[in-house]
Amino acid sequence: MVLRFDLETFSSGTYMDLSIFPSGSDFQDGFASDGYGYLLPRMYGVIFRFLTSDFTNTSLVEQLDLTLTNSRLRSFSGGVHDGTYGYLAPYQDDMSSNLELLVRFKLDFTEVMTLDLSLADTELRGFTGIFTDGTYGYLYPGVNYKVGRFTLSTMLSADVVSLTVAMSYYMTGIAGSSYGYLVPSPSSSSQVSRMDLATFALGTDAVAVGCRVGTSQKAATTTFSSALVPTTRGSTSSARPLVGDSSSRRSSQVTQSSVSTSDGNYGMFNYAFTDGSHAFLLPMSYGTVFRTELYTMSVISYSVMYQYSGGFVVGSYAYLLPSTSYQYVTRLGTALDSSMDLYAALSNIHGGFTDETYGYLVPGLDGIVGRFDLSSFSTVDTLDLTTINMDFRSFRNGFQDGTYGYLVPYQDSTSSPSGIVVRFDLATFSIVESLDLTNSGANFEYKQFMDGFTNYKYGFLVPEQSYKKFVRFSLSSFDTASVTAADLSSVSGSFVKGLVRVRYGYLEDIASSLPLLPGLVKFDQVKLKSLIHQVVSDGTVVKIHLESMSHET
Repeated sequence: MVLRFDLETFSSGTYMDLSIFPSGSDFQDGFASDGYGYLLPRMYGVIFRFLTSDFTNTSLVEQLDLTLTNSRLRSFSGGVHDGTYGYLAPYQDDMSSNLELLVRFKLDFTEVMTLDLSLADTELRGFTGIFTDGTYGYLYPGVNYKVGRFTLSTMLSADVVSLTVAMSYYMTGIAGSSYGYLVPSPSSSSQVSRMDLATFALGTDAVAVGCRVGTSQKAATTTFSSALVPTTRGSTSSARPLVGDSSSRRSSQVTQSSVSTSDGNYGMFNYAFTDGSHAFLLPMSYGTVFRTELYTMSVISYSVMYQYSGGFVVGSYAYLLPSTSYQYVTRLGTALDSSMDLYAALSNIHGGFTDETYGYLVPGLDGIVGRFDLSSFSTVDTLDLTTINMDFRSFRNGFQDGTYGYLVPYQDSTSSPSGIVVRFDLATFSIVESLDLTNSGANFEYKQFMDGFTNYKYGFLVPEQSYKKFVRFSLSSFDTASVTAADLSSVSGSFVKGLVRVRYGYLEDIASSLPLLPGLVKFDQVKLKSLIHQVVSDGTVVKIHLESMSHET
């Protein structure tokens, strides 16, 4: 039996009975993608696929028998997907021997291929699970002391590397923004280890969680990026004590905390960003940066000299990106105990993003993209888009998908609204491509956007006041055929910011992003990980279903 329930309301439980199929009770893991659910095999090598829109209709269930490709493809310990392919962690073959064959299957069930991990390291076999950071897949050990890493896009043995870890068996693994976490088995000491995903190196700072993990349970990240570990005692312990049990959570939908310095001063805030545990509020003009702890809502502050247009957190640093005439990137310790400035020599920056190796500065006027190395924090490289097209000049923020950086279009060289998305190759910081959302005028209103975000399948663009078309395009095809839009003309206000959470996108109107009064608002019930702002008058949040493109306020 497969149970489905609504994530937002935690209700509407319905069941699908798969016992009519010979392998209908043989599942270890699963995931959903593009309107389908996938159930992954534990013993018999058969993957099931069902329509999420017609969940209980078993006549539409499809099966992919991996043993028809290779009789040894029987037992797996979980899987991940990248929107096009699914990847299965090998556990055992038909003779109960530890399996070394990583499986990749196309999500439409038209292709299956394998990768022999033992060609890179003979001990890469018999894994207990898999996770991904969007670029690499990570297989954690069930019998040997080796984590295996492979490249999703290539699936080549030459790209496979291994890492020796402290234990031969881990119960589960999860990926954070900079680190991967390995959770121990019930038969081992309760130490959660972490790996640096950028360097693929094991850290020395294992964390004791004070309990053992149940044999059939998984760890998971929470709204506030803690690693929650279910235990055999029936309670919940956290590797980071940021989230308490359900009795300690706030029952109200919105809570508020004062935001001010010790002498009572507070600023007007232009932007905010989070690291999952804290919110960083940036001043509209130079003055004070505030950091708010998301669970306790406690606040500390730090004086700065410049104005900023955005920021992000990687590791133990927060990076503040310059705005308008200010040309300095500021790096703060996340505890707000240190700072360092980097002269960018670029004007009119309007936001940016990171791939966790570099930070990228988005041009707001002159078409020159900036890139700086996070580790050295010493120089800024540039990419002049106007040498390719004079209209590639004015953008508002951007995002990345692990392969490309995407720039949100605002205006062209004549200061007219632009509908051309520009993307560039992250690895080379070149190879520029573009997508005309307007389709040469056929979609006249698909232009002039204020922000963008991604769920790693689509790019989403937040409209400016004039056009109010919330636009979606495919990252893989990057063509006009994939472009669609939700009409938000019935919603009052102007949007300035967007974010993604699970299957919904959220848009903030201008009232909730340009605060005039002290007070920090947190949305508890809907659990918006990054939506941390003050609210004045009747600021509105719009929620958009990312598949159907329907919306509500």
